Amino acid sequence: AGGHLCGDSCHERHVVAEPIMMTPPPAAVSKCDFCPESFGDSFFYGFFTASAEANKEGHQIACSENPANSCGCAHCGEKFLTTDETAEKKQEHHAEGCLKNPVNQCRFCGDAYGDSLVKTATSSRASHEISCSKNPKNIA
Repeated sequence: AGGHLCGDSCHERHVVAEPIMMTPPPAAVSKCDFCPESFGDSFFYGFFTASAEANKEGHQIACSENPANSCGCAHCGEKFLTTDETAEKKQEHHAEGCLKNPVNQCRFCGDAYGDSLVKTATSSRASHEISCSKNPKNIA
């Protein structure tokens, strides 16, 4: 049989197996349902830590393209994105002081009032309406 010297001191020919090159299986890849980002399995110092699917799910919770992470103002259309599921609360707070919210417009002249650092939109509108030149009570 063929072979070559194995390096032993006996000087006999031993068959030495050649290393077999193995192709690793294709890595699992999972794509976000909302954006173009893709995810593979996670490893830490060679140890498996999370599957591609688990990494994708973790990303989707915070993905800015996920409809569950955004909503818009019904009055002005401003979008609110969040990664901690508070988009609706932010939108509600905005809507209360939105300049295009009909509740924040003067009943007499139509001027719009928004929230400021000192006053709410409702308070600003109410103060204005008392002295509005088109308020029937102020017309002589």
